[in-house]
Amino acid sequence: RDCLQTHFLLILIANVSAAQAWECACPSTRMEGRIAAFIPDSERFQDIYKAAAPYYQFEITWPTCQNWMGWASVSYLYKDGRSVPLKDKTTIQMVPIGAGIKYGFFLPKCFETYMGVGPSYAWVHTHDRSSFVKSRITKHAFGGVLKFGVSKRYNWFYTSAFFDYQWLFTSGRSVGGALLGGSIGVEF
Repeated sequence: RDCLQTHFLLILIANVSAAQAWECACPSTRMEGRIAAFIPDSERFQDIYKAAAPYYQFEITWPTCQNWMGWASVSYLYKDGRSVPLKDKTTIQMVPIGAGIKYGFFLPKCFETYMGVGPSYAWVHTHDRSSFVKSRITKHAFGGVLKFGVSKRYNWFYTSAFFDYQWLFTSGRSVGGALLGGSIGVEF
């Protein structure tokens, strides 16, 4: 009899877990605010702007078929630095725009992991306060982004932690890097 009760309890737990996973496995359209630390992969970028830069992003995700989702994002980065070797004050602003696809792995308890990929474009503006170089330069960067993350859904909102790698090149120089951050969003 104890064995029968144990089996019944295990079957009940498995069905409840499966039902919860199914309930959370139907993705809806999502809007999220994301904040990350941008860690540049270029040594020159690191020499000028030093530590990680704050990176702000707005992303929208929508379901396509089964576990596939489309995504689009717009981001903003601003960072002060010192030029090399003269140490004049300089700033960089970037506005990356990206779009692509994600594949979600839906887990029990409304957890989800995902990975994604897509092309990326960025408007890049630098302002160098040296009299020896052109003070304001605006360029366009092209590349892509790889996305990895885990999210937890709570009714109509969710939170996530993510790691993205963005590769962007302008005039043969990298302005890309790693993004490590978190987000909060809503589903509808």
